[in-house]
Amino acid sequence: MDFFSTDMAEYAFLFLVTLLIPTFNFISPFRPIPIILAMGTHLPWLTVGLIASIGATIGVLPLYYVGLKVKEVEKVKKWIDKHPRWKRFFDKINNKPFLMILVLLWTPLPDQLVGLYGGYEKYSVKKFLLANFIGRAVWYIPLAYFGSQVSDPLSKAWTWFVNLF
Repeated sequence: MDFFSTDMAEYAFLFLVTLLIPTFNFISPFRPIPIILAMGTHLPWLTVGLIASIGATIGVLPLYYVGLKVKEVEKVKKWIDKHPRWKRFFDKINNKPFLMILVLLWTPLPDQLVGLYGGYEKYSVKKFLLANFIGRAVWYIPLAYFGSQVSDPLSKAWTWFVNLF
């Protein structure tokens, strides 16, 4: 038996991609959604969701440490100031960093700002990682499940389409 199976290689790829996206893709708000959907089509969806959540959580740690050195998170403040409803909401939960991290992960803001916010607020690393993992798992596990559910209908639709010609 080979030490590395195809599934292990795919899990390693998923982990590395989700680890590197928040760390090195600071300019774009790209999230690993298409990758999670694709991996969920042929790997166990719960495992895919958990590995993607772990990878992305660890990947945001360098930004947490950058956030410790940043004086102000200007992009977040500008975005919030432009959206009065979000401003009222954020004002209510601003003294609850755990909840704030979860909410930032569920907004259209780039994931990288979550790491900067956690560091800026000097939030405990353990609590930051826990909030980050929970916030990501709430999105990534259902995404992987959705990928597992659409693979068979998409495959059948593709086969039907190909057989037309």
